[in-house]
Amino acid sequence: MSNSRTSTPRGANAKVPYVRPTPERALEKKLASAQKAGAILSERVIVDLSTSTSAALGKGAMILHIGQTDGLTKQLAIHRPIGTTPKATEADWVMSPKAQIPGFIEGRENPFYKKTSEAVSNIKLTAAKAAGVLKENPDGRITYPDGTIRDEGLKKATELAEEHRKVQGAKIFTPTFTYGPPNVQKGERDYLNFVANNPEVQAKIHDAARQHDAYETQDPSTGQTQIALGYLSGIPEDSVQMVIMDVVRTGSYNAAKWDLLKVKPLVKDSPFASWAYSEGNMPQDKMNALKDTIQAHTKLRKEYHALTPQGKAAVAAETADQKKIRAAKLVELNKAVHDVNEAEKFKFELPKASRPAAKK
Repeated sequence: MSNSRTSTPRGANAKVPYVRPTPERALEKKLASAQKAGAILSERVIVDLSTSTSAALGKGAMILHIGQTDGLTKQLAIHRPIGTTPKATEADWVMSPKAQIPGFIEGRENPFYKKTSEAVSNIKLTAAKAAGVLKENPDGRITYPDGTIRDEGLKKATELAEEHRKVQGAKIFTPTFTYGPPNVQKGERDYLNFVANNPEVQAKIHDAARQHDAYETQDPSTGQTQIALGYLSGIPEDSVQMVIMDVVRTGSYNAAKWDLLKVKPLVKDSPFASWAYSEGNMPQDKMNALKDTIQAHTKLRKEYHALTPQGKAAVAAETADQKKIRAAKLVELNKAVHDVNEAEKFKFELPKASRPAAKK
């Protein structure tokens, strides 16, 4: 039997031997196959694509995939600005090549923050001491006029705030100094109000923070900055995709249709902005009750954690009595959570904060 492909029958009953196609016919078949593959290429590739976004991009971030004839897919991310940008608002959106985002994340830290923070702190403390709003002990420690050491008072207030934060469903109070006793609340409030309402101090802070506030996040390797999508500013997270799809389809932004969705964007405050607070301390009897419930919750949370087996072996070895004790402790812990949530409902009685004046 011949082994020649040009003479071997296709099957046992084949009457016509196989004939090698001509180069022209082979080319036609290849073209037909390529056209068929091209018709289904987009569907197959889209099914295989995977998209992920980093928490650094903010809620509502989305990725656009752009397929090209060279087989490569470009990816663009629409996201909240990373890091800091002068005059940025809390409702801005930018568009970045996905490959460039790691660079923006790397360059998000403001290189002028530490130096500016030290300068601003010195300006505020120097002015407050000169005015008698704060005092300095011979050992260099800063106190309120009544002699209370400021750092110690704020540390205790912060510790209580952090314990409050660990309670499920807790509504944390701001500013943190409200967790302190009345003398700490008054001393800190008087100090902050002095700084916020003193034009000379504010002018010095503004000059000291000028370089910091002018910094814009950039990719360290290229020096490029983020590109803002002005028409998206103010669009809520859950509507961004609809707006983008509309722009892609029509080629323009329909202001009459989409501006109705926009929220008023607030300019982001500088970390060195000064806030003022209304008079009046947090009701101390209610604060004491809240403090007691927070501390009771902390104690029960630690006890429940100690009863919880750690690891597969410990879980498997837990006895029925141990499970019963742990379940009873969980009931106590849930009651403590409820007590904290009830005790914190006087939040509306806290001193009211006033936003710093906008920079000109």
